[in-house]
Amino acid sequence: MIVIDKKLLLVLLTCFVIFSGSCKKSKNRVPEPIAESNVLFNEFTDPLVLSQAGTKLFVDMDKDGTNDLAFRLSVLPENLMTTFFYIAEPLNENVQLVACGLLDAYAFPTNDVIFDIIPSTDSKRWSGSNGILLEKYVYQSDIERIGMFNGSRKLYLGVRIKKERVFHYGWVEIRHEASLDIDRIVIAGTGLFKLSERAIKAGIH
Repeated sequence: MIVIDKKLLLVLLTCFVIFSGSCKKSKNRVPEPIAESNVLFNEFTDPLVLSQAGTKLFVDMDKDGTNDLAFRLSVLPENLMTTFFYIAEPLNENVQLVACGLLDAYAFPTNDVIFDIIPSTDSKRWSGSNGILLEKYVYQSDIERIGMFNGSRKLYLGVRIKKERVFHYGWVEIRHEASLDIDRIVIAGTGLFKLSERAIKAGIH
């Protein structure tokens, strides 16, 4: 003869009801919100284009209402040639860019890490001075272009901004377009890490 404990049966039934109810609720549970990106991203619907002498384009990377960088085109006419300088210019002492050589700006490929440079060398260093993206020499019968941003592929200028005595690292997406004797520096967007003293990958947001 099988004896059924009514109390045990009641406990088991209660557990079953609770368990089945929790399963039903889990099916309709609202997923947790995705964490906000740690990168301040500026994507320009109409890319900034530098192609005319005297033009100056401004970028506010940290979105604080104050421009951090300017991009400009300077022209130097001489007897046998005319030189065009496409320049990135930090606008205050808290903004630095990665430079190479004497005055050139350093170009990072996509996914390359932008962070503190140790040791700092002539071929790659942080600088608060202007950086030349591209130089174009126009002769009577020839054109010569030099600089790390020369070419048609997408490249990145490394930038860091000091806020409250610590650096935030970021990038500016730059593409060079050339057709015959016409050159354009196209700026499509920027990214800046919200967290200080953290490396950022070029183009990643």
